[in-house]
Amino acid sequence: MSGTPTEPAALDTDDHALAYPEPEPHPLWAHPGRARYGPLTSTQRQRNRELLLQALRGERAA
Repeated sequence: MSGTPTEPAALDTDDHALAYPEPEPHPLWAHPGRARYGPLTSTQRQRNRELLLQALRGERAA
């Protein structure tokens, strides 16, 4: 045996060996007051289906 470990060392969850602490996220990245989007309407689904079929066929609008 060459003395090298066969399994990687377990990662310590409290690793303080980082070069610098992770910064706080920017306030604009989170949208706590914004409601989630609802399901697509039948018109939106139909439009998406048409666009998907065009893309699969290789057709492109000029």
